[in-house]
Amino acid sequence: ADSRKAFLQQQIDSCKHHVPSANEYDLEARLRAITDRLIHSQASVEALSSEKATLCLRMEAAERSLVEETNKATDQRNSAGAAAHQRRKSAASAEEPGESAHITQWWFMVGSTFGLQPTRVRQVAAWVELVDGMTLGAGSLIGQYPASRIATLMYVVLLHLWVAIVYL
Repeated sequence: ADSRKAFLQQQIDSCKHHVPSANEYDLEARLRAITDRLIHSQASVEALSSEKATLCLRMEAAERSLVEETNKATDQRNSAGAAAHQRRKSAASAEEPGESAHITQWWFMVGSTFGLQPTRVRQVAAWVELVDGMTLGAGSLIGQYPASRIATLMYVVLLHLWVAIVYL
């Protein structure tokens, strides 16, 4: 009976060690909750990392596209300017009125009306083409830079004020 009593007492003691207390249940519940939050946070971090990588790739593609479009626009502007310069150069250097552009032909008609020599008409046409090219260059400069637009506007206003004050 004593051995049986000692055996039962030993089993009761071992059961006491394995039966979790309320505090252990709370700790296990908190551990599970923290583990679930950790897993959820890691999933969120992975999702945000992949979204960031996607957005970075899209931004790089947009930057490349913008650079290509800017280069293309610059090339078109340069080729248009070169073509206009070539037309002005060929019109100014034409030897015969029939060989020149219609603008130079117009100058020959005006020049003959005022009795100018053909060489003088070519010189005048060359000067007009030069002034025209400078005006076009200034116009493109004003179109590209806002500060030049403001400076030009201020110049025109001041010029008008000066003329109004001096001559009125």
